[in-house]
Amino acid sequence: MTDTLTLDLGERFTIAQVHDRHEALSGTLADYRQLTIDAGSVRDIDTAGLQYLLVLCHHFGEGAIHWQSVSDELLLAAALTDLDTALGISL
Repeated sequence: MTDTLTLDLGERFTIAQVHDRHEALSGTLADYRQLTIDAGSVRDIDTAGLQYLLVLCHHFGEGAIHWQSVSDELLLAAALTDLDTALGISL
């Protein structure tokens, strides 16, 4: 088991990127204990992207998610959908 998986969300994290990312990660998530998310470049995120981030938070559990950076767009989308606390980020 490896310690940390680093996930760079890129500029867009919408349903199309979520599908591709899920396909790429689905067989390997169990190999990691912690997740570092770099979301500093995100400019476009939809509810599918937010939901996938929430699934990752539940998968890894409290204290195992580390946000390297978070864009204002992601912060706003999370706050507007009331998911900021569940994701462990806030304005």
